[in-house]
Amino acid sequence: MADRGFDLEDRLETLETNDLKRALSPVDRVAERGYFAQPSGGELPVLEADEALVFASNNYLGLTDDQRVQNAARQAAATVGTGAGASRLVTGDTMVHRDLERLLAETKGTDRALAFSSGYAANVGTITALEPDVVFSDELNHASIIDACRLTDAETVVYDHCDAESLRSMLEERADRAIRDGREPADESWLIVTDSVFSMDGTIAPLQAICDAAEAFGAWVMVDEAHATGLYADGGGVVQAEGLEDRVQVQMGTLSKALASQGGYVAGSAELI
Repeated sequence: MADRGFDLEDRLETLETNDLKRALSPVDRVAERGYFAQPSGGELPVLEADEALVFASNNYLGLTDDQRVQNAARQAAATVGTGAGASRLVTGDTMVHRDLERLLAETKGTDRALAFSSGYAANVGTITALEPDVVFSDELNHASIIDACRLTDAETVVYDHCDAESLRSMLEERADRAIRDGREPADESWLIVTDSVFSMDGTIAPLQAICDAAEAFGAWVMVDEAHATGLYADGGGVVQAEGLEDRVQVQMGTLSKALASQGGYVAGSAELI
């Protein structure tokens, strides 16, 4: 079988050889405390407006208003503060980060996970860091994926929405072109990227068929679970519900929708993270 994946071990070895490999060092700390004046003023004003029933919210489980979640947020802020104080690569990496990432990896069924400041940052940061030669992207993928493709030097191939046959056709066409140009499979890295749940119309990507196509051509699969995290079996999203943890190399998600917080994450192998 052709292999158009990513040789992460070789990249890591090169970074280490050139003394460029960096690692996070967690700090178990209590936040710095200072005295701040009590805020002035009273209740926030209520604007005059008609009541409306909102169907556009991403607060899928209603956790933003859950008293237990709010109490946990207050306790966390009082214990470790409201900010890291520095980049994680400097002194901002804490045991809280590590605990969160451990729980995310357990939920997603992967070796490790890495937290980001947002889902947008997770998609852009991951795709640009992988530096794929070719990205195969669903035509209705989230804007963050589209921006990530634009920011890389990769050739971007767009396939029909949720259409595994269209994807396979694009893969075959691109493989044939590589052969005509005299390129070996190992000369290129291919990445297939798709949302799992598409938020605008509720469609769900045929992940089984996408993984089948990817494996036939040696490509990697990255799945954006932003609108599936917290849902399905044990909250792990579509990848977990369909038992595809070992076939999807990169799982991305957010903390700002069903999980009622802020941030994003990427989960996968230890080498990926």
